[in-house]
Parts: sequence; structure tokens; C-alpha cells
Amino acid sequence: MKGFEVTFNGKTTAVAKNKHLIMSVIIEKVGAGLRYSFSGTDWDKCLSQTWDYAEELKLGDEFIIRKKEIDKSSEPIHVGSIEPPLAKEKALRMQLKRYRELESKLKEKGLI
Repeated sequence: MKGFEVTFNGKTTAVAKNKHLIMSVIIEKVGAGLRYSFSGTDWDKCLSQTWDYAEELKLGDEFIIRKKEIDKSSEPIHVGSIEPPLAKEKALRMQLKRYRELESKLKEKGLI
């Protein structure tokens, strides 16, 4: 399966890509330093996953990112559940529909 291999300072992490997985390599400024993470979101399984992480980057740290065939994905170092966005949107639509039904009944009775 096609995927990505991220090598950070000689440590290689490989993740196979499925159609529901969004992967990211993030380098962000925190205080005076920088940190790095290789993570992703699998919307099919409603999971947030992190495969690699460094709290503070140093001068000379090295990244190599390759797109390649991956036989087996590396195990994530952290997995968390996420709320599917469509479920929340559907719940809001249902609440709005119910609100409009109740509003209509109150108007029919002359209460609003």
C-alpha cells in the first residue's frame, strides 16, 4: 500500500495511507523553540494518531520524507478518539428542525 516514511534523526517511521487517513508533519513554534510531530486523523475509525514526536528541535536535526510502498505501518505512540464531524452536523440539523417545528406550533397557537 502506498504511504509515507518519515525519518527524523535516523529513526524511521512508516505509515500506509488509506482513503480516510489525513497525515501531517507539523513543526510549530513553542516559546523560543520548535517542536515536531508526525500525526494523522483516520475519519473512518474516528481516531487521532501520533507516530513520532519531539518536544524540542535542535540545530542539525534532520528530516527525510518519502512517499513509497509500505508493507506494514509503524505502531502509533498515541491514539485518541475524535468525534465524527458529520455526526455533530447531523445533530445540529435535527435540533434546528425540532426548533422550527416547535416554533410553528407556538405561532399557530398565537403564543409568539
